[in-house]
Amino acid sequence: MKILFSLFLFLFSLSAVADTSLDDVLDLYARGVGGKKALESVQSVEISLTIQEPKFTVDAIYQTDRKIRMRIDIYSEGKRVFTEAFDGKKGWQMEEDGVPKDASVQGATALRNGIFLPGKLFGLYELPALGHKISYEGRQDIDHVSYYVLRLTLDSGVESYFYIHPETGRIERTRENLALHVDVDSTKQATESKASDFRNVDGVLYAFQSVKRNLKTNEVIQTVTIKTIKLNPTLDDSLFRKP
Repeated sequence: MKILFSLFLFLFSLSAVADTSLDDVLDLYARGVGGKKALESVQSVEISLTIQEPKFTVDAIYQTDRKIRMRIDIYSEGKRVFTEAFDGKKGWQMEEDGVPKDASVQGATALRNGIFLPGKLFGLYELPALGHKISYEGRQDIDHVSYYVLRLTLDSGVESYFYIHPETGRIERTRENLALHVDVDSTKQATESKASDFRNVDGVLYAFQSVKRNLKTNEVIQTVTIKTIKLNPTLDDSLFRKP
């Protein structure tokens, strides 16, 4: 009897997964973060944040738009110490001396990849039309939550796994196998970023904190805390152009 009951539960779980489609999960996610209309109204964004890692804490301003451009300025004690940008085609960087130089290929790719990730401009459901791939990987239980799991494969080949809460539609966890700062150390590490402090900004829900851990050691390797988010600021072309 116990064997039959276990078999029933197993078959039921398979049926539950089979009955859920990729579109179902993407629709749940879109509703959870404010709806497709609100998401698609975001044409540009400016994010003020603090980045804390074991060896340093810095402030930053991240700016990006739907022309696939971005720029991040890093500040220490109020002084700009580093800049990275992607102008839509190429990446560049500028250290404290103010002399710009081209980014490495891998560095430019990482900058471009980040534009497409959730929590900035694009809804997950928009990404296939931009050349990326999304697949539904079933469900996974973590800390008593049976998450929907989506795999995003960017056109660069980089993969991310998003864990979507079955009730709220929020992306609460993201798992990746990447280098944290590819131009400093290209060693990949399996990580999980856990999002929290969700807030509504002009109709769109954003996570204002993310804690990234090494999955092997459980060490916290980065904490990102957002201070402010501005939607649809005017971003001049010169902002992204290499000086």
